[in-house]
Amino acid sequence: MMRYWVLIFIFGMFLSGFSKAQEVKPSSRQPPDTAGGVHRLKPSGFRTVVDSIEQGIVSGNVQVFSGHLARQIYITLRGKEGGYFSANQAFYILQEYFSSRHAVNFRFTTVNADIANPYATGGGTFFVKGNPEILQLYVALARADGRWVIAQFNVY
Repeated sequence: MMRYWVLIFIFGMFLSGFSKAQEVKPSSRQPPDTAGGVHRLKPSGFRTVVDSIEQGIVSGNVQVFSGHLARQIYITLRGKEGGYFSANQAFYILQEYFSSRHAVNFRFTTVNADIANPYATGGGTFFVKGNPEILQLYVALARADGRWVIAQFNVY
């Protein structure tokens, strides 16, 4: 059973590389720093967004990171339809999803800020109607209007 979820997670990570959500271009006012042709991102702002997502999921309060949702965000949730949503729609969709789950633990295990389209992945255990459920999360960030925003939010 766990092998099945790992395969789904890896497949989702592969597909997410082709997502239009990652095509958000950096703001022209603040181009990314480059060193040797590799994009170097400002980790402080990026890490603040990642930490707020982690805190919001653990507390079950999407409000904690809702200010970082992109104007158009791609969301896929296990057992639900996915697609592009406005930030306002995404807030209500995510709030409803996480309000029915009680986090036992959750943390990001991979945080990659050293590429043009940074991402974070992680997982945890949640209780849904008294039953434990293991969730894997993939979040892609992008620069928009000079700040980091959540462009993609996938739960497997």
